[in-house]
Amino acid sequence: MICVAIVVSVFNNKLDAGLSSVSFSGLPEGVIMAIFSGDAQIVQNLPDPPRYQVISAFVAALQWAFRVCIPFAGCMLITSLFIIENKMQSKVGLKSNSDVEAPPPMIE
Repeated sequence: MICVAIVVSVFNNKLDAGLSSVSFSGLPEGVIMAIFSGDAQIVQNLPDPPRYQVISAFVAALQWAFRVCIPFAGCMLITSLFIIENKMQSKVGLKSNSDVEAPPPMIE
């Protein structure tokens, strides 16, 4: 769970940094808020210069998120090599159902 929180934090920080450098002049405030909320439909309807900048900000944020995932995956791989395999018991110790005593009858 900690790994997921770290990756999400890196993604959000890089996305905010990338979107803060985009020029949104002439766009309504509602459109800008929709872009910051991650609405893909709004991004497709933007004019060309800001659209490419917004898409490149999302791409850069995803690249950083995957870069953060690689060390965690390596640590998990190395850790998995040290897992000890224990054999499970195939029997609990009872040989048949006749070895089990029936519970006493309930008195009402």
